[in-house]
Amino acid sequence: MHWLTCPGEQLFEAYAASMQKFESDNKRSIAELLTPKFHLYTDRKLSIYYAPLGYVRRKARVALVGLTPGWQQMELSHRLAAELLADPGIGQNTPVVMSEIKRRMSFAGPMRRNLLQMLDELDFAQRLGLNSSADIFEDQADLVNTTSALRYPVFYCDGRSPVGDSRNYTGHNPKMLSRDIQVQMVNQLLGQELSQIPQALIIPMGEGASQAIRHLVTIEVVDEARCLFGFPHPSGANGHRHQQFATHRQQLKEKLRDWFKIST
Repeated sequence: MHWLTCPGEQLFEAYAASMQKFESDNKRSIAELLTPKFHLYTDRKLSIYYAPLGYVRRKARVALVGLTPGWQQMELSHRLAAELLADPGIGQNTPVVMSEIKRRMSFAGPMRRNLLQMLDELDFAQRLGLNSSADIFEDQADLVNTTSALRYPVFYCDGRSPVGDSRNYTGHNPKMLSRDIQVQMVNQLLGQELSQIPQALIIPMGEGASQAIRHLVTIEVVDEARCLFGFPHPSGANGHRHQQFATHRQQLKEKLRDWFKIST
């Protein structure tokens, strides 16, 4: 079955043996992961590789949508997979393993801190009945489905440089949705994922994710009423996030409040 149509858990099981060969406590190098065994797709501009993602939290009340997992998240997800697959208590339980990978690697590093700071300013925890926004990465993880417009890690490559020179795709070169493979990933992976949580508020983070969600609205896969546009991407590389957030903060706060008034 093709990776674009294969259910996330089934694809995970197909790659489990390869991921388990790594030692869980050692960081992977780019050369170890950007290899043919994890390769999914390449054209003149983009390369796509497998990472153990695709688990859907079906009880989620909110979907946080980023652009695509970066190198740091890809490396961490593979390391977590090796660790959890080796655990005799849960290693054979694919949904549990994938759920735990999602909880621990979603928006990992400083990006998570930036995300939580913005959510706190919107009274996010209060709207979900939580003590803190950080609970969505702890014991209340089932309330939020974190995902990406382009589910599997996408890297920019110029077709001439070695694999080690591949860079995280930022949504600009090439432009988001300018290539068939991007549209297919949004339609077949993201669209299908969001359709499994039809009551969840969708918060696309950054312009690339917003373009993907607007596309799904246009083709009537997603209802615009459940979309919270204007939230900046929390990456530290987004130097404009503070200004972007300040510009949209009140609008975001009011829509978040109004959504939960309607949906509760």
